[in-house]
Amino acid sequence: MKKLKILFSHYGIKDHEGFGRDFCLASGLVSLGHSVTILTNQKKNIFPFEKEYRDGVLIISFPDIVPKKIRSMGLGPINTLLKTIYSLYHEYDIVHSDMGHRPSSGLPCVIHRFFKKSKYVSEWWDFFGKGGIYDERPWWYQLTLGNYDTLAEIYNKKIADGVIALSQYTKNRGIKYGINKEQIMVLHGGADTKNIAYLPHINYRKKYGIPNDSLALCFIGMGDAELIGLEPFLKALNKVKRKIVINWFTTGDSISESSRKKYDIGNELIEFNWVDYNKLTELLSCADIFIILQSKSRKNTFARWPNKIGDYLAAGRLILANPVGEVANFMEKYPNSFVCVDWSIDSVENAILDLATRKNKLPNIGQINREVAEKYCSWNIKAKKLNEFYFKILKWG
Repeated sequence: MKKLKILFSHYGIKDHEGFGRDFCLASGLVSLGHSVTILTNQKKNIFPFEKEYRDGVLIISFPDIVPKKIRSMGLGPINTLLKTIYSLYHEYDIVHSDMGHRPSSGLPCVIHRFFKKSKYVSEWWDFFGKGGIYDERPWWYQLTLGNYDTLAEIYNKKIADGVIALSQYTKNRGIKYGINKEQIMVLHGGADTKNIAYLPHINYRKKYGIPNDSLALCFIGMGDAELIGLEPFLKALNKVKRKIVINWFTTGDSISESSRKKYDIGNELIEFNWVDYNKLTELLSCADIFIILQSKSRKNTFARWPNKIGDYLAAGRLILANPVGEVANFMEKYPNSFVCVDWSIDSVENAILDLATRKNKLPNIGQINREVAEKYCSWNIKAKKLNEFYFKILKWG
């Protein structure tokens, strides 16, 4: 098998949102003998770049002058330019963007393909435009980035040599817009069994300020938009916290004051913001159970595959979820990995109260998720599928 030189262009900030997926795929490809480089953005500003090797993957992170929030959205002009310049000084067979319609991710790849004749692969994470995420975001997003996303997400996928869709719905949407079905591969999120350890007995709760006697639920990748799907949980929580000792903790963005008031969120919530990926194992081990709830009224729910499922599986805890979209198919395939609920307050309340009675047994019960992660969902398995897709694209010439 030919050894490839592969470039991943990551839209966000190193060790934050989305980076885990890119890094795990890259690490899996390295294990197959390929040379892989990730271009990403810095949390700080060290010019012209920072360089490190991790699990055989070369990671180059670039600075910018715009605020961190803007950089994390793939809109940094300086790091886009520096990524592009760096890429043009190197030869790659495959250039792969994780959110290609955002400049920091897609432009370095498209320009490299133009000058170096590489093959361009673009991931389709979600339904970004009108009818999807656009409809759930505030007015200022709709008037600015929302209109851009609506047009650019389609155009970017149509010009790519290959598209990685996170769901069958997304693939079908691409076919609807004229993309050859052979150019689109569905690749659900994987489980990082290498970097997320299963820790059933080691207790880090004291370190992170989570009470030992509470039933601890965890949701990673928080943002105000996520609260729509979590609404039954939030309302159920306000009922059960009068009956049991309960906490829930999140990573990601802080919940706004207006949302806290709307859902009556109190001190039972512990927020950790964006946690460095190398600290995720400790934090996830503090959970008794993980949460994924999605409203069927959200069109983008059917278009995406939450990457957090893989992290939850790898950490080895049960997952409280309602069956929606392709997640429903996964739940049907692995019923012992989930606590299945309806998207309703009563259903979620009853499930939480039942889990509280089994709190001491939950880590051992959740071990089955670790086994599912290792046997069927690891990123190494996903990397092998991606590897086959790369060679398929290269054969097209």
